[in-house]
Amino acid sequence: MKRIGAESGAMISMAGPVITILLSALFLGEHLSCIQWTGCLVVLMVITFMEYRKLIIGKT
Repeated sequence: MKRIGAESGAMISMAGPVITILLSALFLGEHLSCIQWTGCLVVLMVITFMEYRKLIIGKT
């Protein structure tokens, strides 16, 4: 946590469950419903938005 910071650590912890779901679908053949895919997409979009916002705010 000291190296990457609390905010980056939180982003990584948000992505962990999504990555687990995607890998289980890929390697274990799990079938996901539309709402589960939508939830994964929303989480990834939020992470992307927060990282993008951090880059924009950091430049000004």
